[in-house]
Amino acid sequence: MNARPPPPAPLIRIGRNALGALAVALALGACTVLPPGSEQPLAPRSGVSENDAAVALQQGDLAGAARIYRELAAQAPVTGREDYLLRAARLAYQQRDFASLEQDLAGLDDNRLSAQQATEKALLEGSVALAQGRLEAALAVAPEVDPEMTLVERARVMELRADIRTELGDVSGALRLRILLEPMLPSVEAIEDNHRRIWRLLGQPGLLDLAAMRRLPHGEVFAGWVELAETVRGARLEQSSLGQAVNAWTRRYPAHPAADSFANQLLDAILADRSYPHQIALLLPLSGRLSRVSEAIRDGFLAGYFESPQSTERPDVRVYDLGPDPAAFWQTYNRALGEGAKLVVGPLSKPAVNLLAASEQLAVPVLSLNYADGAPAAPPPELYQFGLLPEDEARQAAEFIIDNGLYRAAAIVPQGAWGERLLGEFRDSLERLGGMLVDHEFYAAEKNDFSGPIQRVLSLQLSRNRERVLQRALGTDLEFQPRRREDVEAIFLAAAPKNARLLKPQLSFHHAGDIPVYATSHAFSGTRDVRADKDMDGLVYLDIPLVLDPGAQTHAVRAGFEASWPSEQRYLRLFALGMDAYKVIPHLEQLRDNPDLRLTGLTGELSMDTGRRLHRRLRWGLFEGGEPKPLTLPAADVAEHSAISPQRP
Repeated sequence: MNARPPPPAPLIRIGRNALGALAVALALGACTVLPPGSEQPLAPRSGVSENDAAVALQQGDLAGAARIYRELAAQAPVTGREDYLLRAARLAYQQRDFASLEQDLAGLDDNRLSAQQATEKALLEGSVALAQGRLEAALAVAPEVDPEMTLVERARVMELRADIRTELGDVSGALRLRILLEPMLPSVEAIEDNHRRIWRLLGQPGLLDLAAMRRLPHGEVFAGWVELAETVRGARLEQSSLGQAVNAWTRRYPAHPAADSFANQLLDAILADRSYPHQIALLLPLSGRLSRVSEAIRDGFLAGYFESPQSTERPDVRVYDLGPDPAAFWQTYNRALGEGAKLVVGPLSKPAVNLLAASEQLAVPVLSLNYADGAPAAPPPELYQFGLLPEDEARQAAEFIIDNGLYRAAAIVPQGAWGERLLGEFRDSLERLGGMLVDHEFYAAEKNDFSGPIQRVLSLQLSRNRERVLQRALGTDLEFQPRRREDVEAIFLAAAPKNARLLKPQLSFHHAGDIPVYATSHAFSGTRDVRADKDMDGLVYLDIPLVLDPGAQTHAVRAGFEASWPSEQRYLRLFALGMDAYKVIPHLEQLRDNPDLRLTGLTGELSMDTGRRLHRRLRWGLFEGGEPKPLTLPAADVAEHSAISPQRP
């Protein structure tokens, strides 16, 4: 589960019953309350009244109104002070003045609270705990739904508990509460807001196995919402198929709350202004050492072009060879602009992307096919960056390990800048989520024997040293079984296919066969080879949907690729990058303006950060019988499914 800063707590709504009570209170502002046994009203000592508080509220002075309510509470008879303190506490909550709110609640006498006042207090306590990120405490103090509550109270309780469940990562629990909440909402606007919250809930980046979630026995409305998210996620980069898919969903769920207007509004929002510029320039180094890589991307880009429906207006695509010199980029770029390009795709080499990122402004939008080094402080606003960023995979591996309930990991990565980049991202992500990198080792990729790095990362050498000391002390040979360290719960592996095929069995040989191993997509060549990959059984690894998704669409794309590149399966992921680069173009501004939006492509689930860098979320696979197969089980079942029993603390 991703660690996130807590969002603002839900706005406490004042329903129609509460508004009626407030109106009566204002109308009786000049009246006084008779304490028990008194025949005369109790005159306010300070001269303030509820009318003064009402005036302050009308002027937007929440702090002033809260002070007046506290003065009224101080001079009120014992039986009336709780209501004033709760009013002050509500206003303090709206200002996020939690210190004053806690003082107001501390001044309440729980023995004098009515059932309604006790509910109000619990709602405020739960809302504050949620706003402060104390989620378990929020869940503990939030009131349970009681049939004796008013409709407004039940709605507020459900909404609070739904927001807490959302932040705890309990998507199904939050969704069920929001479904139950909907009939209690007082207006069309409130219902539409609830629908938007449900949709954001189902759009969380870590929510990958929607099909399994849809099968939970929570009713047709629940299943319908999940299936709508599944439908849109599976077709978002396909404009024509998206409309057909949403219409088919509406026919399957004609009575669903989202079928009335939400589904159509959703479709309109996704497809609005989704057009291509009139002319696109594709700039790639088609000559030089990156020529084969560039050809695969070019062919994928053009495949995306020809796959788009003929009914849509296709842009004019012109392909330019940048050659091997990154410095030649500007000359070709200017030539493309002079010939009418309205958007540029490329370059591919990192040095050329660095040149772009250092610019102050670009004449037309550019979608690069790699990422600039580091994170430039202010890249030009017209630059979007896209590629097969390995750090995305390292980050997702850390998240998946934590989701499995494993918090202490080791890493084995190749020597060099690439391995250091992945190690750094994995360590940072793991620690950010509350885990710990207990050790790491670098290996020489050109070697075949990795016993040295493996023994060091597992502390096997220390065990053997203890054996030698004991043998010398006893003066005799001993039967000895080396013991590895016990604080490693998971291993992160970054390795090319040749190395992964050797590292996985060597880890088992060195007494680590019961530790789950999580690898990046680089472990699989892209070509299914049971004989070559049989020793990788049990390895859990990341890969793009085009490799792991057995659906009809990906099958057709793979068939087309294999027809053009029959002996070059290693370029499949680059071909997918080219297709996604073409299909994401109409969505660039939408992704830029909606950081929470996720679009499903062949390279993964795409999103964009505030620096206009596209990120991918990949699928998980498991090697069984020498073949990678999609892993659709919940995270907690992964270790068991792969016949691995991780060491627990």
